Amino acid sequence: MAKKKKNTNNSSKKRKSNSSPTSRKPKTKKRKNINNKRPFLKVQLTPVLIILATIALISVLAIFFSIHLLSPKTSTKYSSNISKPPKSNLKNIPQKSIQKKKYFQYEEKLVPTNKLEIKINQIDVLITNALYKKNKQTAKIILHQYKIKQLNNITYSEQTITLYTPFPHKFIQNLKELLKNSAPFAHIQKINSNTYFIFIDSILTHKITLQSQKITHHLLPKAKLAIVIDDIGRSIKKAKQLIELKLNITLSLLPYAPYTGKICQLAKTKNTDVMLHLPMEPLGYPQKANPGPGALFVNMPKQDLILTFLQDLNLVPNAIGVNNHMGSKFTAFRPGIQILFEQLKANNLFFLDSLTTPKTVTKALAKKINLPYLRRDIFLDNVHNKKAILYQLHKAEALALKKGKAIAIGHPYPETIATLYFWKNHRNKNVEVVKIKKFIDKL
Repeated sequence: MAKKKKNTNNSSKKRKSNSSPTSRKPKTKKRKNINNKRPFLKVQLTPVLIILATIALISVLAIFFSIHLLSPKTSTKYSSNISKPPKSNLKNIPQKSIQKKKYFQYEEKLVPTNKLEIKINQIDVLITNALYKKNKQTAKIILHQYKIKQLNNITYSEQTITLYTPFPHKFIQNLKELLKNSAPFAHIQKINSNTYFIFIDSILTHKITLQSQKITHHLLPKAKLAIVIDDIGRSIKKAKQLIELKLNITLSLLPYAPYTGKICQLAKTKNTDVMLHLPMEPLGYPQKANPGPGALFVNMPKQDLILTFLQDLNLVPNAIGVNNHMGSKFTAFRPGIQILFEQLKANNLFFLDSLTTPKTVTKALAKKINLPYLRRDIFLDNVHNKKAILYQLHKAEALALKKGKAIAIGHPYPETIATLYFWKNHRNKNVEVVKIKKFIDKL
């Protein structure tokens, strides 16, 4: 019996030993199968991840380019050299009044509205070319006046000009040659020995009288001319160039331009007068023109108008007066101008109307409340051409001699600054360039 038991034990041990390898084999096979599947999954998932990553990258790039291509920065009409208001000046200003507005280079002014006026401007440039030969002045404008005329619903200006030149014949020959080469649409006609008419498309536009006798200074009336340069604040370099001219030029500063604060300090050290160039709502806002941050609008409540103006004034603390930036709509809005003028009077400031609309109501309201008031006579640089700007400066001189005083407004264009440097050495010495506050008795 014992042997049988041993045999059974041995046989059971053998079974166990035989069964253990066989029982482990399937397990090892399963592990191998699992291990074999993992690389397979990696191979299958990698292309999917690549595709998803590519789609995500393409969508990000599409959003990026759509933002840059469709944003207002690509607008060719307004948004070159856009600048943001300085952060330091925005701390104490309510967010509602800021409205995150941007600057636009567009400046609203009275520009030629028809082909005839454009041609008249071209003739003005040619007359200036005849005044100067090889940068030497051969003739001087003694008198300049104009009448607004209308023909077939076209408005234009008929100019009457008196010139002094020691060589009238040479001047006329030079002018005729310039007209022939550059303005075939115009012709000059001799009326008498010293009077000539210029016709544009058979319409009389210029009457020129030549005077050959030398003019002595004591025979001419003393006259004063004030020059204001608007849109200051975007460039310290240009402000310095204008100050260094030493022509008593008044700088009119935009409140939220990036360098307004620094230019205010510079002007104070150089004894240069500054004004607040106050943004106001123009016609066609916002499609055609944007006055920028700190602007006054006709739909503003009274308290918002006052607050906005005081914030603007705070950014130009040494301002002696105010003139409008744009404002063809606001300066014709009686209630808004009334509110503004009350604030100007309370702060001992004068108002200079840039005259961007013939419908302005500023003169009557200033007289009503006894506010010191001035009006612009001539825009210097509607045409960005050195000769055209020089002609406008001579017109300003002639107007000053006729009226006793005149005010010209320009802008810090490179052409304007270069022309002012040239004109400084060729200007009529009988016309004194003065600070604009000289025209205000109370200041």
